[in-house]
Amino acid sequence: MEWEVFEAESGSAFITTDSPVSLYNSEVPPPAEAGLAFAGTFVFFPVSSHFALLMRHPEYRKDSNISAMTVLPDPPNVDSRLSITHGVVWKQRIVNNFNWKMMQFSDRLIVGESKYILEACTSS
Repeated sequence: MEWEVFEAESGSAFITTDSPVSLYNSEVPPPAEAGLAFAGTFVFFPVSSHFALLMRHPEYRKDSNISAMTVLPDPPNVDSRLSITHGVVWKQRIVNNFNWKMMQFSDRLIVGESKYILEACTSS
């Protein structure tokens, strides 16, 4: 999977939950989690309140005709370079949407840096 590290814009922040790493696929509505082998499955991992790691299959990003539910073959078991991009700042609306999804995957615990951040992710 490709790794992308996103920063929350000033005034917004990522939440953390008791399900800190979640699998999201637009074809499998939360709180259900899709399998990792599906092309359209993303791995959500908030690293801190200001940074989140998003992992996705490059095949899905490169081919707009591939279904989110296409099962991808196991990757070859070889050493290779890992693609990591960073430096993109997500607008508050995108951060709130990410947080809403993370909240849907939680069991009982949601942590945010302020009451405002927690309220913002419930209204997305």
